[in-house]
Amino acid sequence: MIDLANYHPAIDALKVISPSLVWFHFAPLSLNDGVAESSDHRPR
Repeated sequence: MIDLANYHPAIDALKVISPSLVWFHFAPLSLNDGVAESSDHRPR
């Protein structure tokens, strides 16, 4: 726990950066899935 105290700023940064990285990683996949679904279910 003493070692973690030294890395506290880095941990705070990861708490902020990680969600954004996850968002940027999955957002394009979600957009692509939405486009694929809309094109698949489009009336023909």
